[in-house]
Formats: sequence, C-alpha cells, structure tokens
Amino acid sequence: MKKLSMVLVFFLMPSFAWVHVWALPDKQGRYFGSVAPSPWIFADRVLVKTEVENVLSSPSLAERPRNTEAQNLTDVDEVEVEEEGESEEFWTIGTFRLIIQPKVNPPLKVRSAGQSGLRSYKFVGKVGGVNFEQVAVPDDGVDAKNIELSYDQEALNGLRLIIKVDSTTFRPRIADWLLIPIAEFADSEFTLAISLLGEGPDTEHFYYIQYHPAFNDSLLGMRLLQADILLMNPGHSSSLPKKNGHVVLGHGEFLPMKNPDTVTLTTLAKIMNGQKAPSWVLTDINAPASFSIQNGQFQIRSFPYYYFWSRNEDLFHQYQEKERIYHSRVGAYNRKVLSSKNRANQFEDPVRLYQETGAAYKNVVDLYNLKVTSSKNRITQYNDLVKRFNAHNASVSKLQFDRLDSEIQSDRVELETLDQELRRLKREFETLNAVIKGDQLELKALDQELKRLKIELEEIENGMVNPLSTLTNALKNQSDLLEKINPVVVKAVHTTAEYASFFRYIKFHHPQTWKKFLTSIGDVTIRPFVKTPTHMPRKNPQ
Repeated sequence: MKKLSMVLVFFLMPSFAWVHVWALPDKQGRYFGSVAPSPWIFADRVLVKTEVENVLSSPSLAERPRNTEAQNLTDVDEVEVEEEGESEEFWTIGTFRLIIQPKVNPPLKVRSAGQSGLRSYKFVGKVGGVNFEQVAVPDDGVDAKNIELSYDQEALNGLRLIIKVDSTTFRPRIADWLLIPIAEFADSEFTLAISLLGEGPDTEHFYYIQYHPAFNDSLLGMRLLQADILLMNPGHSSSLPKKNGHVVLGHGEFLPMKNPDTVTLTTLAKIMNGQKAPSWVLTDINAPASFSIQNGQFQIRSFPYYYFWSRNEDLFHQYQEKERIYHSRVGAYNRKVLSSKNRANQFEDPVRLYQETGAAYKNVVDLYNLKVTSSKNRITQYNDLVKRFNAHNASVSKLQFDRLDSEIQSDRVELETLDQELRRLKREFETLNAVIKGDQLELKALDQELKRLKIELEEIENGMVNPLSTLTNALKNQSDLLEKINPVVVKAVHTTAEYASFFRYIKFHHPQTWKKFLTSIGDVTIRPFVKTPTHMPRKNPQ
C-alpha cells in the first residue's frame, strides 16, 4: 500500500522529487533525513516540508483531490472535510473544535502580580491561561554594557535578528512569525498571553478565548492557545491545529513523524491523575531567565512550567456569597449615583443652580435692604413734613401728606413681597443643599461598605487557592514528556518565554537600542496569516 501511495503521489506532483528516508528527531523535536532534503520529504505516511511559510498557500497542494494521502500532513484518519453549506468557521485540534466568529473577544490586557498572583484566585481562577513575565539577566561571563539589537530585512527569514555584544555579532535562529509578536508582547506592560476565561453570553458551555494584542490572529497565538489546552486531553492535543483539514506551519517548523507512544501518554496520565481535578497556569513565575555566550553561540535560558492548583470549595462558596453581596452593593452604589445625577438634572446643572440661587438670594437681599433704606427716608420725610405742618399749618398741603403716605404704603407692600421671595429662595436653597449633602453622605457610606467587602473578599481569596506543588514538581522533573507529546507547541512556548524575557532586559537596560529595533520591525509582514479562534465548547468528544 505504501508503494502504491508513493506512485500515486509521484504522478500527482511530477514537479517535485520524492524520496523515502530514515528520519531521527533532535532535542527540539525536529526531524532530519539521511539524504539531502528535497522540497518535500515523504516518510511513514507524513509529508514534511523543510521550510514552510504557509501550507495553504501552495497551489499544487490546494489543487489536489481532497481525499488523497498526500494532502494530509499529520494523519490520514484525521482529515477534516468542510461540510457543504457550513458557514461557521472553525479549527480542530484532535477532537477539540475551536470556533471562529466575526465578533472577536476583547483583547487580553492583564498584568500578573508575580509570585503573589499564584495564590490569588482573581488571577489563577478568573484569568489563568499562559503568563510570561520574567526579565532575563546576563550570566557573569557576559558584559552586557554594550549590547545592541537590529533587524536585517535583506537576510533570510530566520536569520534577520542581529544581537551585537561589544564587537561580537550573533544571528540566532528565530523566524519572523515568532520574532515580531514576541517583541510586541515584551514591549507591552501586560504579561498574560492567552486566557480561556473571557466573558461571554454562555460561559457555562463555552470558553471565550482572549489574546494579548500581539498574539491575536497569529500562528504563535494558535501555538500558545494549544499549550493552554494541551493537558485537557494530551492524546488528542498531540495533533496540530487544522483549518479545513490543513495544518499550517511556520517557517522553521517540522511536523512530528509519529504520534506519542502509549508509554509517554500513560506516564503523563499517571502524573495528572495523582491529584483530583487540577487547574493550571502555564507561567515562568519564580523561574529566573538568563542569557549567555557559550561556544561562540548566543543562548537564552528560560524555564516555563505548568503551575497546578486546586480550589478550596468551602471558601469558594463563601467567596461566591460575599461576591454576590459585593456586586449587589456595587449596583446600589451605581443606582444612587444615577439617581443623584437624575435629581440634579431636574434642576439642570446643580452647581449652576446652586450658584444662581445663591446669587439671586443675595440680589434680593440687597434689593430688600435698599428698599428698607428708601422707605426709611420717606418715613423721615413724612415726619419732617408733620413737624412743618404743626409749626406752619398753612404752608403744608394735604396733598403732600397723601402722596408720602401712599409711597410709604407702597414700600410696605413691596417689602412684604420681597420678604416672601427671600423666604422662598432660602427654602429652595436649603432643600437643594440638603439633597446634595444627603446623596454625598449615602454615597460615602456605600463606598466605605464596598471597601470593607473588597477587603473581606481578598482575605477569603488568599486562602482559596491550594497549590499542588507535588504535581507541579512532578511534571517539571519530566518535562520531556510534553516535548514527546507535542514538540512543535513546546518549542514555540520556550521560544516565546526565552525571547520575551531577553527583550524585556533590552527594553529596561538599553531603551534607545530597543526603540530603534521596534522601529525597524514596525512594517514587517508576518506570514502565515491565520484567524485565531474566538471560543471553544467546554465539553469536547472523547
């Protein structure tokens, strides 16, 4: 059957040279044949392209019949055929179905709290995912005072990063699809790369996937996502993601030539089943990174690992109840703020009304006082007129008395009207002032209650996470298991953690060269382009 398949493939692609080779993996899970590589190598029913930018971009591959053996790059039995009329886009990883919707989830912008974050339910339980935050340090043998980064656009992809230490130049192997997003990730203030715990309309049945902006719609984002879900079902997650039955590889990646053996999967299952229902975060917290020059090579060392934890269920129920009360009081606070604003809106702008009412009150008081003064003057005139009349009876006419008397009576009416207006404005002013002060006091009381509830939540939260140190250390000590299960994903994880830590060192200690480097990669187009999934069912086929 193999010979027949090889003959079929030869006729399907006459322009390529096909050879049957013996292939052995290196430590990074890459496979090398015993003969000089041709554009494609056929070995044990697996096609391996030595340098693949994007499998989907190959016209000759795309034109082949859908069900030929040559089309499938991992396992003939796992080809995914798109159903006719199916409009929903999705990826598959083994049995995991990852859905792509046009409306993406909000970007992941979360900072870790370092070591304390591993004991925080707010971090591990509500965000979790993949978190890299280390800043690498130079080994004793490296004089990092004079270190520069640059990007050579004319060089071959994978050799474009230039690191210059003093007068020595290094070109580490890292392709653009890795280099560019890792640099953008390291340049940001946020350390979370991937999370399955985003908000969505149906979190009971779906994980809503969030990405750091640097990893959204990128092949590296897909690799880190798979790293996060790798331990959900290692047997199925050993396959690489497929879109419409095709595997997309980045430059420099090589497909494993066989599935992980039963011993490897059994060993990992025993480790995972040692403690019940663990949760995890893939992180480099408490795992210092460094860089050095050894044997003329620039090397970065980083040690990302899975941190396992379980939840204290008794405290969790207390937390849920306290959180329910907290959110209820937050709602009351927000409603009070809204009602206070609505009440103020009835008087338009409360500040302006306050000021205008006070100004009006002052104006009326001034007018009242002027009227009192003028009225007193008239009364004085009236009394003077009475004296003159008594002294010179014939010189003062009754008409003059009547005029002054009328003016005095008019002043009294006007003063009484002004007095009533003063009283009304004063009541209005005092009422408005009391409402504003009442709202302020109530909001202050609610704010104090919220602060108290938040402290209580944090106290409960501090005891809610139980670190599973035995499980964490067990997998650390046998990290080669994960490399055997999925060497492609593990390699991408280590590359991300290593270069992110090194780039952060450059950013903090050599800011000028870092800015120049970022500018030099600002217009680089990353290939292959992939559309990353937005959500995933919580229950997948076994």
